[in-house]
Amino acid sequence: MNGLFVTGTDTGVGKTVVTAGIVCALRARGHSVGVAKSVQSGALTLDPEGDAMMLKRWTKVAESPGEIAPFSFAAPLAPSVAAELEDRVVDRAELGDHLRAVASRYDAVVVEGAGGLLVPLGEDWTIADLAHDLALPLVVVARAGLGTVNHSALTVRVARELGLEPRRPRPWAPAPARRRADGGAARPRDRRHHRRRRPRGRLNPPEGGCACLRS
Repeated sequence: MNGLFVTGTDTGVGKTVVTAGIVCALRARGHSVGVAKSVQSGALTLDPEGDAMMLKRWTKVAESPGEIAPFSFAAPLAPSVAAELEDRVVDRAELGDHLRAVASRYDAVVVEGAGGLLVPLGEDWTIADLAHDLALPLVVVARAGLGTVNHSALTVRVARELGLEPRRPRPWAPAPARRRADGGAARPRDRRHHRRRRPRGRLNPPEGGCACLRS
């Protein structure tokens, strides 16, 4: 099985956007790449705001939303808890077999996890166990803000301790040192006016699926 497993330092950090972006970029370059969402909670299969529908809409893959996300639960809770509320379980073998079946149709597949690595999928297994079962290298998605270094380092450390293979992080390049009008070095409080403005609200890929990344 060839591909990537996209995880994050938390929920809501942008895993779905990154997953779609990777798939779109590779497909735009002529590669045969599929996509899957291991488990989604807080949205049913055909919810237009659910991850499965967004991945379908953005990547234009042939699979239906139900094939992209084989386990969907209504409650916005950890998958194991959301499944229990519906008297269901996330079967480890069934999920793994389904994701491998999707991968068999392509040269590679990008699988999106749920929440972070230690989110429980059942009583005795987590997202990390799923990534290990699939033997895929990790892409770790993190927020661009204060605290992200610690969260990212913790995620990468746990991944390595569990025998997973995180891709090498690409740190933000520090801004060049600025000078005050009198020629002195800018103090930290002077730099707050030069910080890059962070986008607000949800980040969505442009309309048009994979075509949006061909430029």
